[in-house]
Amino acid sequence: DAKAKLRAHLSRYKPERPLTGAVRLCVKWLFPHNGKHRDGEYKTTKPDTDNLQKALKDCMTKECFWKDDAIVASEICEKFWADYSGIYIRIDEL
Repeated sequence: DAKAKLRAHLSRYKPERPLTGAVRLCVKWLFPHNGKHRDGEYKTTKPDTDNLQKALKDCMTKECFWKDDAIVASEICEKFWADYSGIYIRIDEL
């Protein structure tokens, strides 16, 4: 269910052609804090960043951001508690 939602949102932002060269993937995962944490405070509980990133890259592959996520040569992943939840993604061609 989560992957289907993610793919639906990603499909609006996919490039005209799949990326082919090395890229840097920067992702900020923002989780609702419900008043228990400060906005912008790092999230140190589950889910693990490696699991989040794997699911995201799998969905990005299926949405034709690239043919294979092996082109991700550099990766920055952070997760925070936030007033507004969401996922912010930046892709830089290297």
